[in-house]
Amino acid sequence: MNEPHTTIAYLMSRFPKLTETFVLYEMLELRRLGFRVVVIPLRLEKEGATHPEVREMEGDIFPAPLFSLRTIAINLKWLARHPVRYLSTVFRAATGTFGSLKFFAGALIYFPKAVVFADRVERLGITHVHAHFASYPAMTAWIMRRLCGVSYSFTAHGSDLYVDQRMLREKAHDAALAVTISDYNIRFIEERCGKEMADEFEVIHCGADLSAFKPREDLSARDRPFEIICVASFQASKGHRVLMDACAQLRERGVDFRCRLVGYGESEKEIKQRIEALQLTEKIIMEGAKPKPEVVRLLGEADVMVLTSIETGAGRKEGIPVALMEGMASGLPVVSSRLSGIPELVEDGISGLLFTPGNATEVADALERLANDPELRTRMGRAARATVEASFDLAKNAQTLAERIQFEIKA
Repeated sequence: MNEPHTTIAYLMSRFPKLTETFVLYEMLELRRLGFRVVVIPLRLEKEGATHPEVREMEGDIFPAPLFSLRTIAINLKWLARHPVRYLSTVFRAATGTFGSLKFFAGALIYFPKAVVFADRVERLGITHVHAHFASYPAMTAWIMRRLCGVSYSFTAHGSDLYVDQRMLREKAHDAALAVTISDYNIRFIEERCGKEMADEFEVIHCGADLSAFKPREDLSARDRPFEIICVASFQASKGHRVLMDACAQLRERGVDFRCRLVGYGESEKEIKQRIEALQLTEKIIMEGAKPKPEVVRLLGEADVMVLTSIETGAGRKEGIPVALMEGMASGLPVVSSRLSGIPELVEDGISGLLFTPGNATEVADALERLANDPELRTRMGRAARATVEASFDLAKNAQTLAERIQFEIKA
C-alpha cells in the first residue's frame, strides 16, 4: 500500500516509555507496512525496563536537548531566515496558551526544541509528522508546520484532551488529519468546543497485538487462588486505592484470591503503604515495571483483568486503556469503570463487568461473582477476545491510520 522509502516522523512526549506501548507498536506496524518511521521525542526517557522491540527503533531516534549551543544556533538561524514567521509563531503559541501556567510554560519551553525538529525534518526531507497526544506533542507539530510547512496529524487520547482544550481548534484546523480514540471523545469535543470542532476529528481506535496476546482455552479449571491482575501505572487516575479497598472486602467475604499489580509510578509508595495498612501483603503482589513478554506471561496466568479507573479532581481520566485491550486479547473477562470510552470496549455483562467509578463494593461484587462462576469467566473471556479481534486489532487499526496518513501525504 505504501511507496518505498516514505518517511514519517513520530512525535511523542517521552520515548521509550514503558506505559505507552501503543505508540511503540503502532510505529512498528507502520514499518511493517513499508513506511520508514523516525522518532522525535520531546524527552528521551531513561527507564530501567523497556520493551525488547525498542531496539528495532535504534538508529532512528532523534531527540533534542532542551538547551544547548546547537539548539541556540539553530533557533538563531531560523530567526534570521524567517523572522516574521518565527516571532509570530512564538507570539501565537504564547497567547494561545495564556491562562494556564502549565501549558504556557510548556509551549515556551518546548518551542526551541520544535525549531530543532523543524530544521531536522526539513534536512531529512520528511514530509509528514504524526503526534501522539493533543497537548505538547500536537503543539510541537503545529509549531513545526508553521515554521517549515511539514504536514502533520495527531491522535488525542484521554487526559491530554480532557484537562485543557487550549489551542485545540488551531491544532485540529491546521492538521492534515485529527484523530481521536473513542466516540466518547467526539461527544466530549462537541460539548466543550462545538459540533464544528468535533467534525474535524475522526475515530481510529488503538489496539492490541493479537499475535502476542493469546487466550487460554478454558478459564474454569484451577487449583489455586483466584488470580486477579491489574496492569496500570501508579497514578491517581488509575484508582488503585479503590482496588485495594475491594480486595479488603474480598478477604472479609472469604474469597481465596491473589492480586498482582504490574506497573510503576508516582503513587507506588502510597499504594504500598495502603496495602500494608489493610494487612493485604499476603494477598497483593506488587510486580513492578515489566516488559511486554512478562506482561504476556502474567496475563496468561490470570483469571480476570481489573482496572479501577477514576476521574481525578484535576479532570484526568482514561481514554480507552490499551491494557484492557491486551487483557481481553488474552481471553480474560475484565472488571472496569463505567468511565469515558471504556464502555465502547467492554460490553457490560457480555465481555466483562462495569461498575460505578470509585465504588469499591461494586468492584468486590463483580470480582466475587467471577471467582464463583468459572463458566461465566470462560464465556466472557471468549467474548472479550472476539471484541478485540473485531474492533481493537492493532494491525487493522494501524493500517487504517497508515492509509489515512498516506492519503493526506498525497493530497
